[in-house]
Amino acid sequence: MSLYQAYLFDLDGTLVDSAPDLHATLNVILQEEGCDPVTLNAVRAFIGEGARRLLERSLEAQGERSDPARLDRLLDRYLAYYGSHIADHSQVYPGVRHTLATLQAAGAGLAVVTNKFEHLAHQVLDALELSAFFPVVLGGDSLPERKPSAAPLLEACARLAAAPEATLMVGDSRTDIAAARAAKISVLCVPYGYNHGEPIEAAGADGIIPDLSALLERS
Repeated sequence: MSLYQAYLFDLDGTLVDSAPDLHATLNVILQEEGCDPVTLNAVRAFIGEGARRLLERSLEAQGERSDPARLDRLLDRYLAYYGSHIADHSQVYPGVRHTLATLQAAGAGLAVVTNKFEHLAHQVLDALELSAFFPVVLGGDSLPERKPSAAPLLEACARLAAAPEATLMVGDSRTDIAAARAAKISVLCVPYGYNHGEPIEAAGADGIIPDLSALLERS
């Protein structure tokens, strides 16, 4: 099988449907603040730029203050609660395990590059038994810059000893596409993830695949 040297995967919305747990956590925190709950669909549109931005968007959507001090306080509480409920309802998308196992067996390097905090990304991967596929995991706090910067993608390539031109980014959002373009890495997207409420088909990826198993047909 002809492979890319390496495959870089976004986590939330690409490998794992984590929105139900993010939604549940967010509404616990909002309730504690005396705020209205947000819908699951709203949360799916807010995901993609880290937990702090998720909180900020949720507050702003209902006309609430989102000043830095309040966000710092809520983020601490959010991370503590989410860390204890990280995979109550989250599920691995169909085709993910088989695809990762096949690519790994063929000798491809695999990495997760996410804007989720790195320790939370590891927790999700551990809880859903995906960690063994990924020798490299980079989160939104792993480097000074996060996606859409090229930096985490290029760092993942370096850790996997893979050339960027022989690497594929697989994501679900314009954030992933922008990061891949900045790194000069090819990028494919799945249509079922979290793209800020926008159609992924218009975001400029090199292609849209129905699920991860389609990667095997392209290899």
